[in-house]
Amino acid sequence: MMGSQQGMMYNGWRDDQGTYGMAFRNNFDRVGAYVSYPMGQFVPSAGYQYRKDDSPDGTTFNSNGAFVEGTYLISKYATVGARYDWFRPITSVESRQWAFTPYINIPFQNGLQLIAEYTHRDFQIAPAGTVHRSNDSFQLWMIFIQ
Repeated sequence: MMGSQQGMMYNGWRDDQGTYGMAFRNNFDRVGAYVSYPMGQFVPSAGYQYRKDDSPDGTTFNSNGAFVEGTYLISKYATVGARYDWFRPITSVESRQWAFTPYINIPFQNGLQLIAEYTHRDFQIAPAGTVHRSNDSFQLWMIFIQ
């Protein structure tokens, strides 16, 4: 099996709605890198993205984030994995978010799959990252791919 490396760069704009309904043009840039490398039944992967956006007041702000993930094929009927995400929505202030998500995917080999995941998220928000908020969620999906 071969590993995978991808890079992306995007420059664009869109009309956004700011605070109090003030419309503005958001010019934005995105740069990212992603890697994965299968090692037998285990596939580790990681990625990073940097973003720059315009604000309604004409200034710009930056954000960045990363993830690491490991997936393990137990059999053709079950795959388990876990993912850790980290994100800074605005790098100029002390704000961070992270999440940990273990999951299982059970394909029935006829197009039907059950996917279950639990996610714990933590938000560190201003002022100075002193306020913490967290939430937990459990999701169960039944999907059919033909």
